[in-house]
Amino acid sequence: MRETIMKLFDHKKSKRNVSVAFFLVLLILPVLIRLVCDNSQQNYFLNIFIMCFYWAALTSSWNLVAGYLGIFSMAHQVFFGIGAYATAMFGLYAGTSPWLGFLIGGVCAALVSVVIAVPCLRLKKAPYIIIATMVLAEIVRLVFTNLKTWTRGSSGFWQIRSYENISGIDFSGMDKIPYYYLILLIFAVIVGACAYIVKSPTGLAMEAIRESQEAAEAIGVNIARTKIKVFVVSAFMAGVVGAFYSHYMKILTPDAMFGQNLMTEFIAMSLFGGTGIISGPIFGAFFITILMESLKSLANFKLFIYAGILILVMIFLPGGVLNSKSEFTSGTNKLKKRFSKKSGKAVGTK
Repeated sequence: MRETIMKLFDHKKSKRNVSVAFFLVLLILPVLIRLVCDNSQQNYFLNIFIMCFYWAALTSSWNLVAGYLGIFSMAHQVFFGIGAYATAMFGLYAGTSPWLGFLIGGVCAALVSVVIAVPCLRLKKAPYIIIATMVLAEIVRLVFTNLKTWTRGSSGFWQIRSYENISGIDFSGMDKIPYYYLILLIFAVIVGACAYIVKSPTGLAMEAIRESQEAAEAIGVNIARTKIKVFVVSAFMAGVVGAFYSHYMKILTPDAMFGQNLMTEFIAMSLFGGTGIISGPIFGAFFITILMESLKSLANFKLFIYAGILILVMIFLPGGVLNSKSEFTSGTNKLKKRFSKKSGKAVGTK
């Protein structure tokens, strides 16, 4: 089964055909759901796919930084949260339209990303970058928790207004189909933008930096400019998704939007599918979102499940499910060798 999946993603024509077929299925999915589900179930299944889309869009934006640029940022949830809070606050205090919130959320997230990027991207070693971004993310969470006058503290915002009706499409009712197609559009634009960036000269510069900063600098790549550019673009994308989340979920709290639990979900989805390829985070987001929904009775153990997924992926598929053909075999062999060594030592001691 895994070899069949890999063959589909190995060839450019197959990739294009699979992408087109996948998108066409997503376009007609609400119709299929209406045909096979009753009214009470339709919104439930649509909500699952809406979650799949915004997780896939978020992990795709993080993949630009972590997968292609090689910077393991632990602050990407900050840009998602900033986008969500920005559109909610501008709507509440300035009366701006939720539709304008996409631009507001994206721009605010991009501006904050510059503040985070300038000190953090000077660091070259991954552990330092991870620690620095985690600390800055926690600082942002504490700021939003304590600025009670503007952010309402730990209580956050609730009953955030819906999108205004546009071209006769009603976003204020219980029907989730308008939100489905809206987030599908956002997802498609973000994934398309990521694919375009990866194939552009900037994408080549990103991969050169990931492989060796010294070598990239030697061939004329402006490392600082490339890093900041990619960081800002990925943050803008996350901010746009955050703006959608704000008006879809209609409730925001600092812990939910800026906590490391959210970042753990990003990482689990991205690493499961595979970083450094466009399809990896999308596959991971869809698979894990549907898996967790199937196991929602175990919601209290969500972090343990994510941890288990990460451990298994790191042992058997270090590159992710879609990233390599041979890694499962090599991971299995390594595990066998470890156990054989331990059993050999145990026999020797006896």
